[in-house]
Amino acid sequence: MGRVEDKVAVVTGGAAGIGRAIAEMLAAEGARVVITDVNSDQGEAAAAAIGGDVVFRVHDVANEAAWIDVIADTVNRAGGLDILVNNAGIGSPNVRPEHADLATWQRVQSVNLEGTFLGCKHSLPVMRGGNGGSIVNISSIAAFVPTANDLVYGASKAAVLQLTRSLAMHCAKDRSNIRVNSIHPGAIRTKGVEGRRSPEILRQVESGIPMGHMGEPDDIAYAALYLASDESKYVTGLAMIVDGGCVLAPIPPSAPDH
Repeated sequence: MGRVEDKVAVVTGGAAGIGRAIAEMLAAEGARVVITDVNSDQGEAAAAAIGGDVVFRVHDVANEAAWIDVIADTVNRAGGLDILVNNAGIGSPNVRPEHADLATWQRVQSVNLEGTFLGCKHSLPVMRGGNGGSIVNISSIAAFVPTANDLVYGASKAAVLQLTRSLAMHCAKDRSNIRVNSIHPGAIRTKGVEGRRSPEILRQVESGIPMGHMGEPDDIAYAALYLASDESKYVTGLAMIVDGGCVLAPIPPSAPDH
């Protein structure tokens, strides 16, 4: 208990799935958490269920004005910002590259990449004005392996990796005490994934995972907790893979989006 005691955290996409698990974990370890999401009903329910010093804010991460409001509201309420978890993300249809449409490409990039960029951009001045902080960007193993029939999603998550590493170097060199790391989930069994995939598809996915089963949201939450806490005070630019060994396999299984 208390691994992030009294720290202030914003978790995007925190209404369900991996984001909610991260919010619950941080709150259980003492953080004051702001959950943001576009789904207000789920978000309010999540904040109420977690309890403690947890609030919910409606937030479209692709909207810069919304980011400015969320960060300002967090600072006004809690006095600062110590932890940002850029978890909000969307998937894309599995189609051949020549059948991918520009509108889908732009929407996925706006949420997965631009949303992450905006969160980092508007958090940095606040963290610099305090005692530093930790930014955790949720990417995917799609950043490391070819996604032949899902290149839109894969490209967005690979870009998040590059953004993370570049920002980590920038913050390290300017001695801002801001650490920036990424987590790369493999196939994670969430209610959302189970609702979008048939049991047969899920079994096929699990058959290709070296450890033999999909991960749980808490597997990612524990990784986020470590990177958010002072235990990782000498860790920046890390790409933490949490995938049951998938990237070790010759042909990793397609990972359901989170």
